Amino acid sequence: MRAISGYIIMTLLVFTLQGCLDSYKPQAVMKVEDDRIIVILDRRWDSLQVNEIINRYDLDSNLIAAAYSNQNEYISDSIIWKIRAKGSHLIELTRQLDSKNMFSLKVNDIMLFEDLLSQVGIIPGKNSIVFGFNNLEKGSLFNYKDSMALFVLEGYNRAHEVHLSGSFNSWSTSANPMYKTDSGWIAEIKLLPGRYTYKYIVDGRWILDPFNSLTEREDNRGKVSVIYCTNHLFSLDGYPEARNIVVTGNFLNWDTKGKQMTRMENRWVLPVYLRDGTYTYKFIVDGEWITDPSNPDMRSDADGNMNSFVSLGEKQNFRLKGFEDADKVVITGSFNNWRENELLMTKEDGGWSLDYALPSGNYEYKFIVDGRWMPDPEDPLTTGSGDYTNSFISINPNFTFSLDGYKAADNVIATGSFNGWSEEKYRMKPEESGWQLPLYLEPGKYTYKFIVDGEWILDPANDLWEENEYGTGNSVLWVEP
Repeated sequence: MRAISGYIIMTLLVFTLQGCLDSYKPQAVMKVEDDRIIVILDRRWDSLQVNEIINRYDLDSNLIAAAYSNQNEYISDSIIWKIRAKGSHLIELTRQLDSKNMFSLKVNDIMLFEDLLSQVGIIPGKNSIVFGFNNLEKGSLFNYKDSMALFVLEGYNRAHEVHLSGSFNSWSTSANPMYKTDSGWIAEIKLLPGRYTYKYIVDGRWILDPFNSLTEREDNRGKVSVIYCTNHLFSLDGYPEARNIVVTGNFLNWDTKGKQMTRMENRWVLPVYLRDGTYTYKFIVDGEWITDPSNPDMRSDADGNMNSFVSLGEKQNFRLKGFEDADKVVITGSFNNWRENELLMTKEDGGWSLDYALPSGNYEYKFIVDGRWMPDPEDPLTTGSGDYTNSFISINPNFTFSLDGYKAADNVIATGSFNGWSEEKYRMKPEESGWQLPLYLEPGKYTYKFIVDGEWILDPANDLWEENEYGTGNSVLWVEP
């Protein structure tokens, strides 16, 4: 068992969108109109979908609880949310768009759920794209190789000047001029693998990439083209008579529709972007599920099914000491949507082990020893309490919360806007000088407090604070990029 913050979300086991999409098509869950942010909730969503909305858009779980309990207004950190019902199923939340107190909304996150499935994969709790691929028209000359992206706009021979503008250059109108060739205009820039949005500026007129079918709508920019600088190639040799081959895996929540691969000579390919992490996958060839014959990294899950594995980035070694008489040990956590059968650990001298690549971030996890769930006995960092206690790990932490003194305290929690003001996570660990908690935080502004044996206090070592709706103040932290 495990606990997840927010008193309306008590027993979330696995994140999946399949059920809600099969029955109906939800409206856009977030949008910006004029000077207001609008969030649309649906009463028909179960706790799994509700939790994904909270995590994906960094919403306060208490705000969502207020909405589902039919309150008319919710105030947090001086932000006023108006709540009203829209018909029998929908709930509309609105608030003023204000750059001074803007939460971690990314315009790229404003999309329909069907776009979410067809274009990207999402890790709960992280506002990050973890999977994506391009949808370029035949004839597109875009190319990405050795960290260099080549953008090509064909035609426009009578244009005087053309510039490339996008998320990679802060939408500058002059940073990347394109150079005229016999067939059109080109620009080559160095980019890391990832997802970018862009447009061309032709003699002052902004246009989409005519050879790129992947677009989205951004605030103040209208439609923009979307491009992925890919870093992994799914490839399957042979099968010349196959009619349909797709790849699927945990990056798609094992959607049976998968993603279509393209036949090129004697093999099938799909170049994709994958964020650092560990992924399990299979190919589906005309309905038959197969592992990747060219990938030697194949592992059995707890049910005896073989899956292919691919890892990007530095691996983290998870180890459980002892339990050498156990028949089966599985590790599960927020990094794999708490799947109970996916990550079977390897038995070795003195215990069990598994290497697993994870991107920078904060994760909760547990071991399942012959069906019994348990936290890591060697990890002093935990969240929750009782049967709902989870172990906690921060990968590449970039900030450490510290509270000197209070050595006689039994329980000290660091909480704030980074975790929905949860009163159970994250628990700090005792040190010689007091208490500490390393965390990975995205760049931006955070408000926070410490809870010392139930008493909420400001950070005595931080002079930066701001008033809250209770008149008790919150400490303020800025994390630089």
